[in-house]
Amino acid sequence: MKKLKVGIIGLGHWGECHLQAYQTLNQVEVVAICDKDEDRLRMVADKYGIHTRYANESEMLSQDNIDLVSITTHEIEHYSPAVHALQSGKHIIVEQPLATNPAAAVEIWKQAIQNNRYIFVSRLLRRLAPYQAVYQAIKDGKIGKLERIEITRSRSEDLYPMYHRLPTFYENLIPEMDIAFWLSDAIRFDWMETFGSKAMQNGIRNIDRFDFIFDNGVNGCLTNTWTTPTSTHGKTPHQSEQLTSGSLTCFGDQGTITIDTSELYFLLGDPWNRSSLTSPGSEELLDSSFTALREQLQESCDSILNQSDIHYSSIKEANMLVNVADTMLRSIDFKYSVTF
Repeated sequence: MKKLKVGIIGLGHWGECHLQAYQTLNQVEVVAICDKDEDRLRMVADKYGIHTRYANESEMLSQDNIDLVSITTHEIEHYSPAVHALQSGKHIIVEQPLATNPAAAVEIWKQAIQNNRYIFVSRLLRRLAPYQAVYQAIKDGKIGKLERIEITRSRSEDLYPMYHRLPTFYENLIPEMDIAFWLSDAIRFDWMETFGSKAMQNGIRNIDRFDFIFDNGVNGCLTNTWTTPTSTHGKTPHQSEQLTSGSLTCFGDQGTITIDTSELYFLLGDPWNRSSLTSPGSEELLDSSFTALREQLQESCDSILNQSDIHYSSIKEANMLVNVADTMLRSIDFKYSVTF
């Protein structure tokens, strides 16, 4: 039986997770990997027995023996490998956010259509058990008609190193907006307003609150705060206090569901860059995340192998979220709400 040949661009810890997951799939073979950090490239290639390795993405994408490319670079580096891979006739899997500006996101979508290639946008949080339980409860009518969604997050400033690349709404709010969008069964945003834009110590902008209304009338609020570490009396901050806290609450006309999402926030930002943290989430969380990733990759590979019809629902939603994230800046800078 034919095997799907896969290449991976970006070998941070999440890229390595993609590699591990692919190697557990029977009809898949990772034939090439790429990273501009040649030491990291060599280490990962040797560890997993990958003989074909590239420090330049263009060289890898020029090869004809690759069917699918996982793009696991940082968010600001999604555009170039995504477009080049599609133009070279390869299918792609890309993490949320799809891009960090609307024009780039639209161009990736355009190239997928023009080249008749699959593009799979990773939405890992949807597959985790806590969110699945809420989704099923809503579908089963346990709270009646869904009316409002509230997502709260509080993080210690000790976690600043995990948010170092770009405005945190790309690393955090897009996955959370995706959860709200999915739970509400909405088609689009109708209205939004954003508040606050406190810069963190590294100059990266932050958003304190995001209010929204979907086309189906479901409204909601996402709030985000940073806390100053308290005195530790000889202990490290990671030993003496909780690094994250958070919740998801769904209000219906017949009841309410709330789940604690504190630990799940270790999966947002740069969760696999944990050298400065001594208690970065449980092994159970990481194991469940790996299982969800494996399932997601299996489904994507099966679609290609079975030559299923190509549809672009996930990229349509991913484009919408990038557009909303970009609009957040205008809402803050000019102090107005936005109607779509």
